[in-house]
Amino acid sequence: MNSRKNILFLTVSNLPTNPRLLKEIDLISKTHIITVVLWKLRNWSDKINKQLIQDRPHINFITLDASRNKLLQWFIWALIEKISRIIYPLSKSSLLINSLAHTRRSIQILNTIKNIKEIDGIIAHNLGALFPAYYISKKRQIPFIYDIEDYDAGIKVPQGGKYYKKYTEFLLKRCAQSANALTSASTLIGKYTLDLIGGHTNHHVILNSFPTSEFFEPKTNSEKSTIRFVWFSQTISFGRGLEQLFESFCLPNFNPNIKVHLTIIGNLDEDFNRKIIKPFQSRLTKIITLNISPPLPQNKLHKELSKYDIGLALEIGKDLNNKLAVSNKIIAYTQAGLYVLATNTMAQRHFIKDHPNIGIVSSSSPHDLSLIIKKIISNNTKIKANQLNRYKAAHKLSWENEATKLINIWNSTF
Repeated sequence: MNSRKNILFLTVSNLPTNPRLLKEIDLISKTHIITVVLWKLRNWSDKINKQLIQDRPHINFITLDASRNKLLQWFIWALIEKISRIIYPLSKSSLLINSLAHTRRSIQILNTIKNIKEIDGIIAHNLGALFPAYYISKKRQIPFIYDIEDYDAGIKVPQGGKYYKKYTEFLLKRCAQSANALTSASTLIGKYTLDLIGGHTNHHVILNSFPTSEFFEPKTNSEKSTIRFVWFSQTISFGRGLEQLFESFCLPNFNPNIKVHLTIIGNLDEDFNRKIIKPFQSRLTKIITLNISPPLPQNKLHKELSKYDIGLALEIGKDLNNKLAVSNKIIAYTQAGLYVLATNTMAQRHFIKDHPNIGIVSSSSPHDLSLIIKKIISNNTKIKANQLNRYKAAHKLSWENEATKLINIWNSTF
């Protein structure tokens, strides 16, 4: 990349909900002119997104609105999407209908970027951004890269209609093969996608790791009378493994001989709070405490992790994608030097196997979690003593290393 080029990034989300995109635009904007098409989502992320945009005046952001602020416009697009899903059986081979049926945001993105005059290359994040990237690439004869953040054909999306899996498979087969390069967020996500589309000659795994500078070097916490667990996600809600974790703490045979502090970080779903958390708190003994914290910007969250001993990567394998994904959680915990308790999905099992000193795997049943947590507590002193060694060993997973791979891909593509 010898000269500054105009690189267009596309996503159906925004910066706080797509940290992988955020890292990429920060990296490539050092050498190129960047435009990012993203969304106002009408949720907790909008405030953080606004600040992240303000912090990057050198990047051109185009914000589309997924909220109902412009009610008529929202209604028209929602109606178009619904009609596309109804007529899909009659239009199975239409890229336009498949894209609209998958998400109306895809065509809204396409309509927006048709008006951008200077584009030398496109990087598409999320499946909803794939067709717009493919279309403009063909139309203008410019290269594009598709980042496979998820195995979309393996995601359960009840609101996506009964043909949702068919839309995703069709779009991947028709469009992803035409990308100049593919990147994926895990080895298994890459493998399953390549198997679906018939392979690709230029695919690379880029882990969702983070800059080393975002993590504090841990100071060994030798306090024997306390152990600190942490869990984080964008949203504290159902189906994220917390129900099973809470139940494991309440089993009759779970009687820890030290104080257990559990912190969960995220945007609290009030229904989950009422139905799960409050009943759990009413059952807690004085030996176990629960702290709930609001979501934090990425850099602050990563510094916060240094206060804890055990990171909880509680993926329950709710769908195939969840089983294949290496979550942001497990990588962040590892880079912070925490000992990881990971539930037994394919990707997390492989991750722990590849990095055997960072943690332990359990099934997601409350009984098994209880047994593993008791084992962790019995090894409390050793786990804390090795935190600095784990932190240093995790430098090899850093974003700096993954960024080098990305720069090489960009150099050969744009």
